[in-house]
Amino acid sequence: MKQFDAAANANNWSEDEKATALIVSLRGDALEILQTLNKDKHKNYEDLVLQLEMRFGNKHLQQVYQAQLKVYLAYPTAPRDFIEQLAVQFFIDGIRDCETQQALRLARCKKLNVVLAYALEFEPAKQASRGHTRIR
Repeated sequence: MKQFDAAANANNWSEDEKATALIVSLRGDALEILQTLNKDKHKNYEDLVLQLEMRFGNKHLQQVYQAQLKVYLAYPTAPRDFIEQLAVQFFIDGIRDCETQQALRLARCKKLNVVLAYALEFEPAKQASRGHTRIR
């Protein structure tokens, strides 16, 4: 992102030009972000960056570290696998949305960072699915 921002600043790109250039430069897993966004958000550079940061950035890891710390403090002598399992359960239990909780439980993730990544992918996919009306 820093390289992209430097190129955008050097070329004096507008917000629309930055959004277009960013979309064209996405590859692999990052490209899949576009499938979870409404088409109108494809033109908004800030929305694109926000979605990429939520999926690939590390700002959200603060919640992971807090959950791990609470478990470590509660069970200082417990085996690492047990602590990780409890941290995953505490994280899932702390989610308010029942659909997201259910999906995370069914995913049976064993690592806290994996369950967090899954939750970050599930939420926008759920929102995108709600935008479509069902025809009988």
